[in-house]
Amino acid sequence: MKQRNGYQITTDALASFTRSAPFLAYSGDTIIQGLHASEIEATRQELLYLHRNHLASMLPITIRTNPQTASTNSVLTNEFDFYRTLTERYYEHGWWQIWFWATTGGLLISLAIINLFLGDILASEWDGVADHTRWLRLQNETRSKLILTKLAVHFGLSCLLLALALGLFLLYAWLRTGLGDLRYPVQTWALGKKVVSPYFWMTATAEANYFHPLHIVFIPLFRYLGQLSVFWVSLLFLNSTVTLLVNCILHIRLLALLTMVIVPLLGLVLPTSVYNPFTYLKGDWVITNYLGYLLNQRAPVFPWVVGTMIVASVVCLGLTLVPLPHRGGVHCD
Repeated sequence: MKQRNGYQITTDALASFTRSAPFLAYSGDTIIQGLHASEIEATRQELLYLHRNHLASMLPITIRTNPQTASTNSVLTNEFDFYRTLTERYYEHGWWQIWFWATTGGLLISLAIINLFLGDILASEWDGVADHTRWLRLQNETRSKLILTKLAVHFGLSCLLLALALGLFLLYAWLRTGLGDLRYPVQTWALGKKVVSPYFWMTATAEANYFHPLHIVFIPLFRYLGQLSVFWVSLLFLNSTVTLLVNCILHIRLLALLTMVIVPLLGLVLPTSVYNPFTYLKGDWVITNYLGYLLNQRAPVFPWVVGTMIVASVVCLGLTLVPLPHRGGVHCD
């Protein structure tokens, strides 16, 4: 783990993981004991991927973990720090940090920050504080035109703010440590046949098939980031339409602003559940299809989650365009 040559350490690790028993002993015990969610098999597959594509490993090389690792391991208290060292990765380069950011709730945090600036974009028109669409009304434009104009402004500014933030971050990362290799492997879950583990311990094959009928598969980082971009844009569009609907219902500017800032943050504290809508907004789980494992779905969940967000956006926009009674007959106009 102390080597700084990524190619050499990958070769050394691959030589160990292609044996029937990987050399990962510590404190008199083997670290593979207690790993029951195909971590060892996934690490082997990652090393093979790096070898085939002539990629240097991220340093230090660690055991490839997954969302099940924490619940399937029983590590002694006095060995926990050492185990954490073997499983934590350090994302130094720009593209890798975006990947890491997406896995730690960064999408929902970005929505809260965007809504801090734009969450009252329509409510501010009702209280007369900032009437940015007066020129349209002077031209006898319809109410629908005003709302659609606000939608275009909110969605456009949301994309612009996010793109600007990412652009500045990538520029800083490029100057500091570089952007990294877009071919680097990202762990996903895909449908596959039951496999026979090359390792010899009694539970090796069962552990390799922990996610059956799904199996851990590695895709290049550029494909992951491409899907993340599509998910991001869809989520921003949904956020814009929900913002307009909330602003239409809540004419109080401060209340509308607080609502749109607090709601995304709830996704960081509410427990994961198939009944929790924020679970479906975890971009990393959707893109890697780990959500498919939780929902017991064989097909990738990415297309229908993105499709559902688009449909929900259209519904929210439709409800905003329809004049809804508010406060004794006062309409959203």
